[in-house]
Amino acid sequence: MRSDIAILCDAYASLHPGLYRYLTPANFQRQRQCLDRFAATPHTLGDFYLALSAFTASVRCGHSFPNPANQAPAVASALFGKPDRLPFAFRWLDRRMIVTADLGSGHHLPIGSEVVAIDGISARDMLAKMLPYARTDGSNDARKVADLGIPGDADEPTFDVLRALLFPSSGPSARVVARIAGRAETIACPLMTAAARDGALRHPSKDSPMAGRSRCAARSVS
Repeated sequence: MRSDIAILCDAYASLHPGLYRYLTPANFQRQRQCLDRFAATPHTLGDFYLALSAFTASVRCGHSFPNPANQAPAVASALFGKPDRLPFAFRWLDRRMIVTADLGSGHHLPIGSEVVAIDGISARDMLAKMLPYARTDGSNDARKVADLGIPGDADEPTFDVLRALLFPSSGPSARVVARIAGRAETIACPLMTAAARDGALRHPSKDSPMAGRSRCAARSVS
């Protein structure tokens, strides 16, 4: 980790033209010292990825981040290869997670439904925990929030990456509390592989304008 950090910081100092646009040299050194202290003790690969994400986010350059698409296959498989994708698309409106398409939840989530919580964690708390790791230019937090939706900002959406590392799934489904037509319902949504959900986004089924076919039934309670 330490050698990786040294290479990263040397590259920033020698190559990044906007390194000190939002950070003073002293603040950059403080951020590096925090990263060095982190690297002084053993950590998982996922923890290291999060630490790098927080460090690069502190520079406030939307082009500087640990891009999932640039990772070695073994790293990408370990961090992003699990079948843990949520079976719906959404955007954030006033920090509320609003469904824009059901992609195979088994419950035909209507467009405009609000996802209140996932696996016992409120959507608002989830967003707040993710924001320090998300990239943007300057102080454009609105862009951060927008990029944390699904489909999101890349082939490996930031929301998926951060959810897998900060709030890992413990089973094949997610316990989702959704507010539908003013009524809160708890539903078990089957999680998907990245390929399956990407396919649902690209190739809508006949069930709804963007919905993928549900592959298993799930329980719904009031």
